[in-house]
Amino acid sequence: MGRPLRADSSFLGLFRAHSLPLMNSTHSEMRIRPWMRRFVAIGMNGFCIGFGPMRTAAADPVVTVSVETPSPASPIGKPAPEIRVAEWLKGTPLDHFEKGRIYVVDFWATWCGPCRAAIPHLTRLAKKHPGEIEVIGVSISETQETPEDREYIGRVRAFVRKMGDQMDYRVAVDRPDRFMHSTWFKPAGTGGIPTAYIIDREGRVAWVGIGSPEDVERIVEQVRAGTFDMAKETERQRQLEADALTRSAADRAAAAS
Repeated sequence: MGRPLRADSSFLGLFRAHSLPLMNSTHSEMRIRPWMRRFVAIGMNGFCIGFGPMRTAAADPVVTVSVETPSPASPIGKPAPEIRVAEWLKGTPLDHFEKGRIYVVDFWATWCGPCRAAIPHLTRLAKKHPGEIEVIGVSISETQETPEDREYIGRVRAFVRKMGDQMDYRVAVDRPDRFMHSTWFKPAGTGGIPTAYIIDREGRVAWVGIGSPEDVERIVEQVRAGTFDMAKETERQRQLEADALTRSAADRAAAAS
Protein backbone atom coordinates (compact mmCIF):
# COMPACT_ATOMS: atom_id res chain seq x y z
CA MET A 1 0.00 0.00 0.00
CA GLY A 2 1.31 3.43 -0.85
CA ARG A 3 0.46 6.93 0.20
CA PRO A 4 -3.10 7.59 1.42
CA LEU A 5 -5.83 9.52 -0.28
CA ARG A 6 -8.98 10.50 1.55
CA ALA A 7 -12.51 10.13 0.29
CA ASP A 8 -16.06 10.60 1.48
CA SER A 9 -19.03 8.27 1.09
CA SER A 10 -19.98 9.76 -2.28
CA PHE A 11 -16.52 8.89 -3.58
CA LEU A 12 -17.00 5.30 -2.43
CA GLY A 13 -19.96 4.89 -4.77
CA LEU A 14 -18.15 6.75 -7.53
CA PHE A 15 -15.01 4.67 -7.05
CA ARG A 16 -16.86 1.38 -7.35
CA ALA A 17 -19.18 2.32 -10.18
CA HIS A 18 -16.70 4.10 -12.45
CA SER A 19 -13.21 2.94 -11.53
CA LEU A 20 -13.45 -0.82 -11.06
CA PRO A 21 -14.84 -1.54 -14.56
CA LEU A 22 -11.71 0.16 -15.92
CA MET A 23 -9.44 -2.28 -14.11
CA ASN A 24 -7.88 -5.11 -16.09
CA SER A 25 -8.54 -8.40 -14.27
CA THR A 26 -4.87 -9.36 -14.44
CA HIS A 27 -3.38 -6.04 -13.39
CA SER A 28 -3.69 -3.76 -10.39
CA GLU A 29 -3.61 -0.53 -12.35
CA MET A 30 -6.55 1.84 -12.49
CA ARG A 31 -7.07 4.84 -14.72
CA ILE A 32 -8.96 7.78 -13.24
CA ARG A 33 -10.43 10.31 -15.63
CA PRO A 34 -9.87 14.05 -15.01
CA TRP A 35 -13.44 14.66 -13.80
CA MET A 36 -12.88 11.99 -11.15
CA ARG A 37 -9.66 13.62 -9.93
CA ARG A 38 -11.73 16.27 -8.17
CA PHE A 39 -13.40 13.67 -5.99
CA VAL A 40 -10.06 12.06 -5.14
CA ALA A 41 -8.53 15.40 -4.23
CA ILE A 42 -11.30 16.90 -2.09
CA GLY A 43 -12.66 13.84 -0.28
CA MET A 44 -13.87 14.64 3.23
CA ASN A 45 -13.72 12.33 6.27
CA GLY A 46 -14.84 8.89 5.14
CA PHE A 47 -11.93 6.51 4.70
CA CYS A 48 -8.36 6.20 3.44
CA ILE A 49 -7.22 4.36 0.37
CA GLY A 50 -3.63 3.23 0.06
CA PHE A 51 -2.46 4.17 -3.43
CA GLY A 52 0.92 4.13 -5.05
CA PRO A 53 2.54 7.31 -6.36
CA MET A 54 0.24 9.43 -8.49
CA ARG A 55 1.43 10.81 -11.82
CA THR A 56 0.22 14.34 -12.46
CA ALA A 57 2.24 15.35 -15.52
CA ALA A 58 0.41 17.91 -17.63
CA ALA A 59 1.04 15.85 -20.76
CA ASP A 60 -0.89 12.93 -19.33
CA PRO A 61 -4.59 13.82 -18.90
CA VAL A 62 -5.30 10.57 -17.08
CA VAL A 63 -4.07 9.91 -13.54
CA THR A 64 -2.88 6.35 -12.96
CA VAL A 65 -2.87 4.86 -9.47
CA SER A 66 -2.07 1.39 -8.18
CA VAL A 67 -4.65 -0.48 -6.16
CA GLU A 68 -5.07 -3.98 -4.82
CA THR A 69 -7.61 -6.26 -6.44
CA PRO A 70 -9.92 -7.44 -3.62
CA SER A 71 -10.50 -11.11 -3.01
CA PRO A 72 -13.84 -12.29 -4.47
CA ALA A 73 -14.51 -14.68 -1.56
CA SER A 74 -16.66 -13.08 1.14
CA PRO A 75 -15.69 -13.86 4.74
CA ILE A 76 -19.28 -13.34 5.98
CA GLY A 77 -20.55 -16.32 7.95
CA LYS A 78 -17.15 -17.97 8.08
CA PRO A 79 -15.01 -18.54 11.18
CA ALA A 80 -12.84 -15.54 11.94
CA PRO A 81 -9.30 -15.89 10.59
CA GLU A 82 -6.36 -16.55 12.85
CA ILE A 83 -4.75 -13.60 14.61
CA ARG A 84 -0.99 -13.46 14.18
CA VAL A 85 0.66 -10.12 14.85
CA ALA A 86 4.16 -8.72 15.30
CA GLU A 87 3.45 -7.36 18.76
CA TRP A 88 0.62 -6.57 21.14
CA LEU A 89 1.11 -2.91 22.02
CA LYS A 90 -1.75 -2.56 24.50
CA GLY A 91 -3.79 -5.03 26.49
CA THR A 92 -3.24 -8.72 26.97
CA PRO A 93 -2.41 -10.81 23.90
CA LEU A 94 -5.35 -12.57 22.24
CA ASP A 95 -4.80 -15.96 20.62
CA HIS A 96 -8.43 -16.96 20.02
CA PHE A 97 -11.96 -15.59 20.04
CA GLU A 98 -13.85 -16.62 23.13
CA LYS A 99 -17.34 -18.03 22.56
CA GLY A 100 -20.10 -15.83 23.92
CA ARG A 101 -18.26 -12.56 23.26
CA ILE A 102 -18.61 -10.12 20.38
CA TYR A 103 -15.43 -8.67 18.90
CA VAL A 104 -14.79 -5.62 16.76
CA VAL A 105 -11.48 -5.95 14.90
CA ASP A 106 -10.57 -2.54 13.52
CA PHE A 107 -7.87 -2.20 10.86
CA TRP A 108 -6.22 1.20 10.89
CA ALA A 109 -2.95 3.04 10.29
CA THR A 110 -1.19 5.94 11.97
CA TRP A 111 -1.27 7.97 8.72
CA CYS A 112 -5.05 7.60 8.26
CA GLY A 113 -7.03 10.61 9.51
CA PRO A 114 -10.44 8.88 9.62
CA CYS A 115 -8.83 6.00 11.51
CA ARG A 116 -7.53 8.36 14.15
CA ALA A 117 -10.90 10.11 14.36
CA ALA A 118 -12.61 6.78 15.06
CA ILE A 119 -10.38 5.89 18.05
CA PRO A 120 -12.40 7.73 20.75
CA HIS A 121 -15.61 6.16 19.41
CA LEU A 122 -14.07 2.68 19.61
CA THR A 123 -12.94 3.37 23.17
CA ARG A 124 -16.49 4.32 24.15
CA LEU A 125 -17.83 1.19 22.44
CA ALA A 126 -15.32 -0.98 24.32
CA LYS A 127 -16.44 0.52 27.63
CA LYS A 128 -20.16 0.32 26.86
CA HIS A 129 -20.48 -3.44 27.41
CA PRO A 130 -17.35 -4.56 29.29
CA GLY A 131 -16.77 -8.29 29.19
CA GLU A 132 -19.35 -8.71 26.44
CA ILE A 133 -17.95 -6.63 23.58
CA GLU A 134 -14.23 -6.31 22.93
CA VAL A 135 -12.45 -3.99 20.53
CA ILE A 136 -9.14 -4.89 18.92
CA GLY A 137 -7.21 -2.37 16.85
CA VAL A 138 -4.72 -3.80 14.35
CA SER A 139 -2.34 -1.40 12.63
CA ILE A 140 -1.65 -2.37 9.01
CA SER A 141 -0.03 -0.86 5.92
CA GLU A 142 2.52 1.21 7.79
CA THR A 143 5.50 2.43 5.78
CA GLN A 144 8.32 -0.12 5.36
CA GLU A 145 11.56 0.56 3.51
CA THR A 146 12.02 -3.16 2.86
CA PRO A 147 9.90 -6.27 3.53
CA GLU A 148 12.16 -6.99 6.51
CA ASP A 149 11.95 -3.47 7.96
CA ARG A 150 10.57 -3.49 11.53
CA GLU A 151 11.09 0.18 12.43
CA TYR A 152 7.40 0.89 11.81
CA ILE A 153 6.57 -1.14 14.93
CA GLY A 154 8.31 1.43 17.10
CA ARG A 155 6.45 4.26 15.39
CA VAL A 156 3.09 2.61 16.03
CA ARG A 157 4.10 1.84 19.63
CA ALA A 158 4.91 5.53 20.17
CA PHE A 159 1.57 6.57 18.66
CA VAL A 160 -0.36 4.21 20.94
CA ARG A 161 1.59 5.38 23.99
CA LYS A 162 0.84 9.01 23.12
CA MET A 163 -2.89 8.25 22.76
CA GLY A 164 -2.99 6.93 26.33
CA ASP A 165 -6.48 6.33 27.69
CA GLN A 166 -8.04 7.76 24.55
CA MET A 167 -7.16 4.43 22.92
CA ASP A 168 -8.38 2.18 25.71
CA TYR A 169 -8.64 -1.24 24.07
CA ARG A 170 -6.37 -4.01 22.81
CA VAL A 171 -3.98 -2.82 20.09
CA ALA A 172 -1.64 -4.85 17.91
CA VAL A 173 0.57 -4.20 14.91
CA ASP A 174 0.83 -6.35 11.80
CA ARG A 175 3.90 -8.46 11.09
CA PRO A 176 6.55 -7.40 8.55
CA ASP A 177 5.23 -10.11 6.22
CA ARG A 178 1.78 -8.41 6.42
CA PHE A 179 0.00 -11.52 7.67
CA MET A 180 -3.05 -9.65 8.97
CA HIS A 181 -3.23 -7.56 5.80
CA SER A 182 -3.23 -10.71 3.66
CA THR A 183 -5.58 -12.87 5.73
CA TRP A 184 -8.00 -10.26 7.08
CA PHE A 185 -7.89 -6.94 5.24
CA LYS A 186 -7.49 -8.12 1.65
CA PRO A 187 -10.33 -10.71 1.81
CA ALA A 188 -12.59 -7.97 3.19
CA GLY A 189 -12.55 -6.44 -0.29
CA THR A 190 -13.00 -2.87 0.98
CA GLY A 191 -9.76 -1.47 -0.39
CA GLY A 192 -9.64 1.20 2.31
CA ILE A 193 -9.36 1.81 6.03
CA PRO A 194 -10.68 1.93 8.64
CA THR A 195 -12.10 -1.48 7.87
CA ALA A 196 -13.89 -3.26 10.69
CA TYR A 197 -14.80 -6.90 11.22
CA ILE A 198 -17.57 -7.76 13.66
CA ILE A 199 -17.21 -11.26 15.07
CA ASP A 200 -20.32 -12.81 16.60
CA ARG A 201 -20.65 -14.93 19.75
CA GLU A 202 -19.95 -18.11 17.76
CA GLY A 203 -16.64 -16.78 16.46
CA ARG A 204 -17.97 -16.17 12.95
CA VAL A 205 -17.78 -13.05 10.82
CA ALA A 206 -21.12 -11.25 11.11
CA TRP A 207 -20.15 -8.13 9.14
CA VAL A 208 -17.13 -6.50 7.54
CA GLY A 209 -16.82 -3.16 5.83
CA ILE A 210 -15.94 0.50 5.89
CA GLY A 211 -18.42 2.17 8.16
CA SER A 212 -18.70 5.26 10.27
CA PRO A 213 -18.26 4.71 14.03
CA GLU A 214 -22.03 5.14 14.32
CA ASP A 215 -22.61 2.38 11.75
CA VAL A 216 -20.23 0.02 13.51
CA GLU A 217 -21.89 0.65 16.87
CA ARG A 218 -25.36 0.20 15.37
CA ILE A 219 -24.44 -3.14 13.81
CA VAL A 220 -22.70 -4.31 16.99
CA GLU A 221 -25.86 -3.59 18.97
CA GLN A 222 -27.93 -5.53 16.43
CA VAL A 223 -25.54 -8.50 16.59
CA ARG A 224 -25.70 -8.31 20.39
CA ALA A 225 -29.52 -8.34 20.31
CA GLY A 226 -29.65 -11.12 17.71
CA THR A 227 -31.51 -8.91 15.23
CA PHE A 228 -28.78 -8.22 12.67
CA ASP A 229 -29.88 -9.01 9.09
CA MET A 230 -27.02 -9.02 6.57
CA ALA A 231 -29.39 -8.86 3.59
CA LYS A 232 -31.05 -5.71 4.93
CA GLU A 233 -27.69 -4.13 5.71
CA THR A 234 -26.44 -4.93 2.20
CA GLU A 235 -29.52 -3.30 0.69
CA ARG A 236 -29.03 -0.27 2.93
CA GLN A 237 -25.45 0.13 1.74
CA ARG A 238 -26.51 -0.37 -1.88
CA GLN A 239 -29.04 2.44 -1.54
CA LEU A 240 -26.48 4.74 0.09
CA GLU A 241 -24.09 4.16 -2.80
CA ALA A 242 -26.86 4.72 -5.36
CA ASP A 243 -27.70 8.02 -3.66
CA ALA A 244 -24.01 8.95 -3.71
CA LEU A 245 -23.82 8.28 -7.45
CA THR A 246 -26.88 10.44 -8.03
CA ARG A 247 -25.25 13.30 -6.13
CA SER A 248 -22.01 12.81 -8.05
CA ALA A 249 -23.85 12.93 -11.39
CA ALA A 250 -25.57 16.13 -10.32
CA ASP A 251 -22.21 17.63 -9.33
CA ARG A 252 -20.71 16.72 -12.74
CA ALA A 253 -23.68 18.21 -14.57
CA ALA A 254 -23.41 21.40 -12.54
CA ALA A 255 -19.67 21.64 -13.15
CA ALA A 256 -20.15 21.17 -16.90
CA SER A 257 -22.83 23.86 -17.21
